[in-house]
Amino acid sequence: MTPEHRMSIARWIAGIGILTAVGLLWPDIGQYGANDWAALSSAAALIALAVNLGVDTAYGTITFVPVIVLAVYHAFGLKPALSSTSLGLLIGGAAFLTSSWNRLPEKKWWAKVASLPYEIGRSGLSLLAADWANRNLYGQNPLIIIPAFSALLPLVISLLVYLIVYDLIILGDLRLRGISIKEAIQEDRITTLAIQLLPLGLAPFAAITYAQLGILAFGIFELVIFTVVIVVNRLTLAQDRLSERVAQLQSISTMNQLLRTGLELDSLLQTVYLQIASLLKVDNICIVLGKPGISEPLWQPRLICENGRTVERPESRKVDGFSNWVMENGQSLIAESVGQKAQELSISPPPNARSWMGIPLIASRRTMGSLSIWIGLREETGRVFTDKDFEVFSTIAAQTEVSLENAL
Repeated sequence: MTPEHRMSIARWIAGIGILTAVGLLWPDIGQYGANDWAALSSAAALIALAVNLGVDTAYGTITFVPVIVLAVYHAFGLKPALSSTSLGLLIGGAAFLTSSWNRLPEKKWWAKVASLPYEIGRSGLSLLAADWANRNLYGQNPLIIIPAFSALLPLVISLLVYLIVYDLIILGDLRLRGISIKEAIQEDRITTLAIQLLPLGLAPFAAITYAQLGILAFGIFELVIFTVVIVVNRLTLAQDRLSERVAQLQSISTMNQLLRTGLELDSLLQTVYLQIASLLKVDNICIVLGKPGISEPLWQPRLICENGRTVERPESRKVDGFSNWVMENGQSLIAESVGQKAQELSISPPPNARSWMGIPLIASRRTMGSLSIWIGLREETGRVFTDKDFEVFSTIAAQTEVSLENAL
């Protein structure tokens, strides 16, 4: 069984378990008034929006869902919070799957849909843990007022327990996916902590304002959270674009310097690999160059890096079918799914990869070889190469063509 299948099965188990709990703990409809149901419905809509407006990290998308869920829990209690959360995650997850279905790399439908029960299971299990901690410390639920300083203890503990369980589930999911937990945490720890911890104080505040001032006050809280979600999402996108542009300019500058220094071929190829690995966050690359033959060039791999390690004697490897196609046709090729693209173009043998991208290296109207990168079958389950990746990749390839023409 592959890591992707193990992960998908675990996600389905968690999601089905929480949906079962929702059914068993379904709130008494007659217990709540019109204003209560209006607040719960608007919270579900806000959760659906937050799911699709998160911040991408090395291990998934970080959202403001926890603060919304905790606000609903402290304002209404466990049963309404579970129902509202599950409904919002179902709507938001369905919207995400509908818009990105063809871009998802998994072949089996149940593996593609696994992200939906995963979100429900993660939030639901965290909420059950927070409720357990709150009840055992005799905390108020729903939260109406904080009468004394001692009443803060169960409130704070419940908030922290929710986040701890929420993040432990993320770590478990990373383990099942085969992603390095230490590297993922170190890379995005500041962003994760900021999004999860900074707005957490709004949750009990929203619950108290709803109890004291009614639905309009709760609506203001939702408006504040919605504004924060939009602003953070847009600022993150702008920062990512700026960082990518700066990295591209640095790469172009580095390659231009190489043109003037005249590095030997092996050093040049190693530099190309380092630039691609830095900009596109990939550990797999193959550079194929031509060797003069009797009637046509003999293509040989000159540099292969797999999982960040340089392969010794790369010329002993056979050139894969995708690289041959790129060089024969003089066209770039992007394969979001290697298997589907190989079948579509009748290419054999396809590379041993999940997502693949290659560009022919052409100078003075002569094909010198090809440059390709790929994502392994067990790497970054949710990632595929995009048009944005190709734009960066083609920029490096253009610089490589000029450098190789001078070096060969």
